[in-house]
Amino acid sequence: MEPTIERIVSRDVAIPLKEPFKTALRTVTTAETVLVAIYLSNGEVGYGEAAPTPVITGDSKASIHYIIDDLIGPKLIGMSLSNSEAIKQLIDTAAVHNSSPKAALNIAINDLLAKQYQAPLSEVLGGFRQQVVTDYTVSVGTSTEMISHAKRLISQSFHTLKVKVGSDSEQHDLQKVRELREAVGPEIKIRLDANQGWHPKQAVTAIQAMEAEKLAVELVEQPVAASDFEGMAYVTQRVNTPILADESIFFRCGCRSPHSYGWV
Repeated sequence: MEPTIERIVSRDVAIPLKEPFKTALRTVTTAETVLVAIYLSNGEVGYGEAAPTPVITGDSKASIHYIIDDLIGPKLIGMSLSNSEAIKQLIDTAAVHNSSPKAALNIAINDLLAKQYQAPLSEVLGGFRQQVVTDYTVSVGTSTEMISHAKRLISQSFHTLKVKVGSDSEQHDLQKVRELREAVGPEIKIRLDANQGWHPKQAVTAIQAMEAEKLAVELVEQPVAASDFEGMAYVTQRVNTPILADESIFFRCGCRSPHSYGWV
């Protein structure tokens, strides 16, 4: 007999950070998340999580709990894990937007699928790599603070750094990246994340200057406002550095579930 979903539980978790995490949009001192557990009739448990970031996704802890506990969760009770695609379709179509709680539920379902097949989730989803390279974020701060943070990360074997920029002055950001590149040397990969902090012309001015100085920026993430697609195109057309969309994806896609686009 195929196991069915028996109950779904969500609870808040707060983890103090060792140091503040600063971006152009916010400063975080505690990582808050909503942990989701889906229990099957055979005793197996799948876990997911949803991060409440109202300034980015619009999802708060209260809205996440409502979507999971009151709206979607009750509809999943009794469904068989063998109908995982139907489960994910229900999660995706139960409400518009609300990407965080939908992602949490999808993650928990995928966790259960991996346990059912007794295989790593990466293999269940079709992956073939045994290792992946990740970056580590250097928060917004003074040049001295950012360089100190970057060097600590490099000493921990991180070789790709994602540096937060997006201040009111693109020249200020340029100076920070210039000093950081000088401090870490040419072998370390540097990516920038402006978190919507620049206007299009600011972004072009800053990125073109970095290119002219050969600061070797690998890519720039979300340089302008999420809804400013013309601005994103304006920047992309005028620089050689790859431009990566982040918040714009949520805005453009109506905050549908990551499962809809094959992300989980």
